[in-house]
Amino acid sequence: MLVPSGEKQTLRYEQAHQRALIWYKKYPELLQIEQRIAELLRNMETDNSQEINSRLAEVRQQHEQLLDRNNIPQTYKSPKFDCEKCQDSGWIAIRDSAASQNYGYDVQRVVKCKCLINAEQQQMLNKLFKVSRLSPAMKRQTFELFRLDYYSDIELVEEGYSHRQIMEFNKKLAERFVAKMEQASREEAVCEVKGLYLQGDPGVGKTFLCSAIANELLKRKIPVLYLPFVDFLYQLRGSFGDRSKKVEEFVDAARNVTVLILDDLGSESRTEFSQEILFSILNYRTNNLDKPTIISSNYTIDELKNMYHPRIASRIRIQADILHCVGEDLREIMK
Repeated sequence: MLVPSGEKQTLRYEQAHQRALIWYKKYPELLQIEQRIAELLRNMETDNSQEINSRLAEVRQQHEQLLDRNNIPQTYKSPKFDCEKCQDSGWIAIRDSAASQNYGYDVQRVVKCKCLINAEQQQMLNKLFKVSRLSPAMKRQTFELFRLDYYSDIELVEEGYSHRQIMEFNKKLAERFVAKMEQASREEAVCEVKGLYLQGDPGVGKTFLCSAIANELLKRKIPVLYLPFVDFLYQLRGSFGDRSKKVEEFVDAARNVTVLILDDLGSESRTEFSQEILFSILNYRTNNLDKPTIISSNYTIDELKNMYHPRIASRIRIQADILHCVGEDLREIMK
């Protein structure tokens, strides 16, 4: 995947040109009208008479009628940028207030666009962590493919809702989380978005929902780090003898990534080291609510109190909404 750059911007213009050629081939008169418009605009540089302006308006009207008649989109030859702000170049010009005040006129300076900062962060995460990449199967786990029909629609008297209704609600909360993160990224402002804690028995769809969240965030160019917690600990221990990769480097990346997904919390061997690492990450992210954390576990938040130091469960409660995942083991159903 191309990061925002001059190369990516050039590619977008080339793709737009190729799309336009397809329309020209299908409707040759489209290119002819465009050429007449261009010729009239050149003539206006030396002759801005009423006659030229009338002819230009007439040809432009013919152009619009041709588009409408043949359902040709108005953007038929416009580049489709992932980021309209920098047009996929990765750089934007902003006003330098201090310099403008000093020199008495507007001074612009070129800075990295948020999309380039996000892309570089995601590249760093992918390179640093062996365990963070979604498997091919997980890349196919999306909200659209989340099968609610796998869950029973028989209402449970003690809960008042069926498994299907509960999981449909959980899916909506997960989708709402993605929407809030997209809004925060678009507004480029500190936005306090609460994380999610998905608790429930094995095989009820917790990891599927985590994968769906990760896939949607990646699609929107929002940096996300997906970590099965037990594998993360193995990688940390494996880095002890590698001077090029310090434990602090891995932990800092987990602390600072825009969205962190810790999958299958509780499956690891609980040691002082693992609890220290977990608390360090959660405590930092709890104090920075613009960095939400998604956690899945086979254990309820109340059970975590007896498994970990109480302050870990406390941090999770503060920074995450709790989603109780229910149902039969989907892995058995899909065999």
